[in-house]
Amino acid sequence: MLLLAAGWVGFRAYQAATALQEARDVASRLDDGLLSGEVSATDLATAQRTTARAAAASSDPVWRVAEVIPWVGTQLHTVRIVSTSLADVMDEVVPPLVDVVGSAREGGLRTADGRFDLTAIAAAAPALDRADTVAAGASAAVDGLSTAGLVGPLVDPVTQVQEVLTTVAGAARTASTVVDLAPVMLGADGPRTYLVLALNSAELRSAGGIVGAVTAINVDDGAVTLGAQLSTRDLPELDEPVLPLTDEELAADGARLGRWVQDATMTPDFPRTGQLVAARWVAAVGGTVDGVVAVDAPAVAQLLTVTGPVTTSGGQTLTSDTFVAAVLQAPYESTVDDQGAVELDRTFADVAASVF
Repeated sequence: MLLLAAGWVGFRAYQAATALQEARDVASRLDDGLLSGEVSATDLATAQRTTARAAAASSDPVWRVAEVIPWVGTQLHTVRIVSTSLADVMDEVVPPLVDVVGSAREGGLRTADGRFDLTAIAAAAPALDRADTVAAGASAAVDGLSTAGLVGPLVDPVTQVQEVLTTVAGAARTASTVVDLAPVMLGADGPRTYLVLALNSAELRSAGGIVGAVTAINVDDGAVTLGAQLSTRDLPELDEPVLPLTDEELAADGARLGRWVQDATMTPDFPRTGQLVAARWVAAVGGTVDGVVAVDAPAVAQLLTVTGPVTTSGGQTLTSDTFVAAVLQAPYESTVDDQGAVELDRTFADVAASVF
């Protein structure tokens, strides 16, 4: 009986190890294409079959009993945890992520008039919330495994699966958070106004760079429109800070933190930056501000790889390759006087508006 059990476990271990290595390779390919939406139905189905085979081979009762055997049990336990975790992710995490990324790329989250489809976004929430839970559990289970004491052929697959599941869990958490917050943020319960700060990292501050321009984005029931757009020339230096500053802030940054909108990023506390810029905006423009977002040139350049080139009001076409130099280098090469400073501010405001 013992020989029979040992033979069975050996056979199943061979099946599981083979399937696990195949699953590792498939999972790595899916990981590369997951966020880009380049995962085909065929690739996903192949991954699901492969991971299911590995999980089935490592989950029978004889296998579980054999996990108590010293040394051998460590190998078997590791294979089972990795196999079942991958199978769970392929069944419950990857499909909803692929669906939502695909829908976003194909315009499925927009209505015919260009609004965000808040109903469709909300409908995706249950599956993505479940995906978040499953992915976090799978990633934690595999991360808890030690490769010390494993046989050589298992070390690389386990390490690679740990990396893949960390990435997938992060994507699932992000997607879940976005669909949970998006309806309200996009005006499901009434109009909202957000400020987008274009940060100029050619002049560094604690938050990344000085504020080069401020643009309002208005949202209402899924409709997103560009609002007022101000350069720092439109928000000149104040005689007194726009909000009372603490003793700590005055000691660290001085009154400039609240007097110059460019220097609102002197503090590493971005929520405080948001308060200062929002107060300055309300004083100059009026209305209310519901949130503040900051982007710098490298981040916008990455966005342009998805949106494609933009053309400024002056006719300049900016691509992901030319954006950073156009915003952070070229304006300074031509900024030699006060008029040049005005042009720099206009460039930031123009680019911020063009991207959105």
